[in-house]
Amino acid sequence: MKIPVAISKIDRRLEGEPLQFGERAVTPVAQLTGRVGSGGGANGSGGGGSLQLSPQEVLVHKGDYESYRVPIVDPLTESLRVMAAAGLLIGILGSLLTLAIRFKPQKGAIAETEEVK
Repeated sequence: MKIPVAISKIDRRLEGEPLQFGERAVTPVAQLTGRVGSGGGANGSGGGGSLQLSPQEVLVHKGDYESYRVPIVDPLTESLRVMAAAGLLIGILGSLLTLAIRFKPQKGAIAETEEVK
């Protein structure tokens, strides 16, 4: 017996309520991503989901005509990217150094082959 399953993908940009600070209005912006699903059969049904809400930027409005965006940078994500790049670079340099040492001609190797003749 086949169990009917419904899965939905969620990907939405959400803007919060503007907060007023003097002559400036600040609007938070976040990204909502995830999946939700449900299924059921003769013996029962169920559902579940996974959602992630991550801040993206802040919109700043000054007066009626001036506005700009301020991106929100996650320092942990940036640190992990730098460490991953450094690890990749060290791995590549280590591999190149190993190849250079392995294929470097040894001193006296040519002389030994000439003596055999």
